[in-house]
Amino acid sequence: MSNYYIRKPGINETSPYQVSGKPFATGSFGTDGSTGTPTVIEFPTVTRWIYIVNAGARPIKYAFHADDLASDYAVVDTGKQSEVLEVRAKEIHLIGAGVSATTDISICAGLTSIATGSL
Repeated sequence: MSNYYIRKPGINETSPYQVSGKPFATGSFGTDGSTGTPTVIEFPTVTRWIYIVNAGARPIKYAFHADDLASDYAVVDTGKQSEVLEVRAKEIHLIGAGVSATTDISICAGLTSIATGSL
């Protein structure tokens, strides 16, 4: 009797990153810098790439962990978009860089077949 084992894609395997990502998009949401509470976008599977568009009235800060929004973050200016971020992530944290609400933020991502629990 043979042992048949079905392997799930893992975080250190190459093949899930070689194929095109499964599309993920969310748009027209906002985040309020005055509350100090970031908006968290949780991805259904690990990302291959992420793209952020800020069509709002204020810059936004983003990081891949909530604690990083205080010191280790990047900014997308008003009316701008990020570069395509070739990162594997299970979530992204965003917050307005000003004291008023920022609206019209869109996130696009390419998803792998890797479960987020692998990170």
